[in-house]
Amino acid sequence: MSATHAKSSEDLSNTLIRDDINKLLTANNLPNKLINYEVKQSKANKVFIECTKEFKFNLKVEATTEEWPSVLYYGLQKLGFLFPHPRWSLAPKLGEINKKGCFKTHYWKPRLNLRGFHLHNQHPNEWVHGFFMNKPKIAEDYIRWLVRNGQNYLQIQMIDFKGKKNISNFKNQLKFAKAMGLKVGLSVSFALVQQESQSLIPLISAITGLGDKHFLKKNIQQLIKDYSFDHLIAELGTTEFSSTHYKRTLNWMNKTSELLESHNKKLYIKVHVSSNQSDKKFGNFNFLPAHANKNVGILPHTVFFYGLKDTSAPMYGQKNFSSIKDFMLKEASKRDVIYYPETSYFIGMDIDVPLLLTDYLLARHQDLLFLEDNKINKQVNFTTGMELGYWLFDWTLALMTQKNTNYNIGLKLLGEDLEAWDKVINYQKTYFNKNQAIQSITASNLMDEVNSKHRIHKRNLLKELEKNETERYKEEKILEEAVRNQPPLHKIKNKELKQLLEVTFLRVSHAYYLRKAIKYKSLLGYRSKLLKKATNTRVQAHKIILKYIKNYNRYPDAFIFQKHRNPTSYQFGYGWTASNLHYWVREEEMVKKNKYYPWFKNIYNPFRILLF
Repeated sequence: MSATHAKSSEDLSNTLIRDDINKLLTANNLPNKLINYEVKQSKANKVFIECTKEFKFNLKVEATTEEWPSVLYYGLQKLGFLFPHPRWSLAPKLGEINKKGCFKTHYWKPRLNLRGFHLHNQHPNEWVHGFFMNKPKIAEDYIRWLVRNGQNYLQIQMIDFKGKKNISNFKNQLKFAKAMGLKVGLSVSFALVQQESQSLIPLISAITGLGDKHFLKKNIQQLIKDYSFDHLIAELGTTEFSSTHYKRTLNWMNKTSELLESHNKKLYIKVHVSSNQSDKKFGNFNFLPAHANKNVGILPHTVFFYGLKDTSAPMYGQKNFSSIKDFMLKEASKRDVIYYPETSYFIGMDIDVPLLLTDYLLARHQDLLFLEDNKINKQVNFTTGMELGYWLFDWTLALMTQKNTNYNIGLKLLGEDLEAWDKVINYQKTYFNKNQAIQSITASNLMDEVNSKHRIHKRNLLKELEKNETERYKEEKILEEAVRNQPPLHKIKNKELKQLLEVTFLRVSHAYYLRKAIKYKSLLGYRSKLLKKATNTRVQAHKIILKYIKNYNRYPDAFIFQKHRNPTSYQFGYGWTASNLHYWVREEEMVKKNKYYPWFKNIYNPFRILLF
């Protein structure tokens, strides 16, 4: 980069950051000239806060070119500014700004060198609208949130989107992210057809090998020409559970890496949890990058609210994530590794039930400790969206990657009663995770119901419980005890989070009544009474949800809680099934009508999800 270009980039970053600070002050009714800053290039990352009697604050930043925005916002945090959500921040009143940070030097040493988020736009979220449907303010708000919270990496899942206006908007958002100081990764696939993924090679060409190198080179060159990015992330297989030719796929990795390197960019390969694809020579298809050139990086992936060291994580036919953990440790000495956990799991597991699962906080904290112990200093977190309380998990994770803090740092900064929250967290850890009530309170999806050997999460389907009294009784007793020992919520201060916890606890009761009702198949009177209790519980939860949506729908222009047309495989927002408690209704109707087949009240089009 020329000196002139570097200077112009620096000037643009300064302009955008100053504009962001002014937006932050205006939004919180504070004077525009309250905060000033100076930046000096230095190997040390620190900020000295100079305060005046006139309530003006000058932040003197000394930092590297890459980290100065993070150091600056760290100084703002020391004054009492907090950034929990892209669309709301917390700021002290003018006379209550934290003076303890004044006339002190605050050193910035993040836990991870690369820290950021993967926006999974194959799910129908606000970012699909922000980046791909010409709603630029949504995208810009999120980019600002990342920078405000000391993140330095944005990874975007690419999907097939049409229209010159949309493409032009997307290009502008990538330039904006780069100008704000973020590295950018674009996530595509070699030949994946699942969930509207943008692929580099047409399916027929990938399967036959005819023209595959031509399409690969052509489409990579087009991406480089069109978009400003640093990393290209590629997904393997034709779907999440089906492989392409092993040797051909290996050649694609190496060729792509070479093409990217010639433009100072890097290739990473996603390493999935699924284990149903294996080859005598190469072994697990997901671990194929181990045979690639050492310049090919990897993104080892874990899913849901389990961590790398959990002894039990019954996902995708696996007992736990030990194979991913071992693979990551083995490859870390050979190639670049970015850990890739998943802190929201759309499709009947959390955000769309809805469940506020506090084990996400524990899992991400334990994973960070593991990364530190093993000197792995890069992480990108898979996220579905910010609503329905998931901002708490993403914000807490962002805070934990900045400093050596605990799983409750977000709650602490919000002024919550940590003792009350620890009761909730310990309760969920005991009953949802260790005792596996999670199998009962999450919902089976289409894949669970058609594939008994490779379910998304290990579970007994309702139809299986009707035939297996031992398993039904076991689940009933776990849920009964969970209902009896639910911790009080009256000390939870944040109304939004409290409402979501109330719904989560009601879901435990709902699942309990359904399993009791299954017992009385021949005694219809008993079954009817228990189903009525389940319905009343759902109605109570629905009232809370409707109130929640009225007060906390921060993205009305993204239709999070509605059906709507969008470029994903799901023609509804990720909160739509939460808004009408679809999964609760479906299970009630299954038990009531003895209809347990996969297509009953199914809202998913498997052909669109897996093939288009």
